[in-house]
Order: sequence, then C-alpha cells, then structure tokens
Amino acid sequence: MKKPMTINIDMNSTKLEAQLRAISKHTKALADELCVINAGDVLHYPECGRELYVETYYNDAKPVVQMRQCPCGYRKAVNV
Repeated sequence: MKKPMTINIDMNSTKLEAQLRAISKHTKALADELCVINAGDVLHYPECGRELYVETYYNDAKPVVQMRQCPCGYRKAVNV
C-alpha cells in the first residue's frame, strides 16, 4: 500500500500580492488607453489642426489628469 505524499510550501505572500496589484493597476490603465485608441477619440488642436498627443495619468487605476500636447508647442494638463 502506497503512502500519500504531502508537500508543504511556506512563503511570505505580502510582496507577491503587492506585485500582482501593481500589474493589475497598470494592465487596467493600458486597456483604457487602448480603448481610447480603438474608439477613434482623436483630439486636434484648433489653432493648427494637428493631432494632440494625450497621455493619461492614473491614481489607483482611475484616470485623474490628461496631459495634452501638440507638435506646435501647445501643452495643457486637464483634470479628467
């Protein structure tokens, strides 16, 4: 008769949990940015008509500020 095998693994999961939370937060931010790109929500600066580069900053996976920049030099931070 075979004896059952038991394996015990002890680890500190606090660091792993923090790492997984960081990955989750950044994955959500990336998914939101990709949705904006796919939706075709492109902003243009009315003065020159060029497309604005929009960078969104997040806090706890929630968008808080967008930095809008144009190649012509226009730059503005907008609360989201």
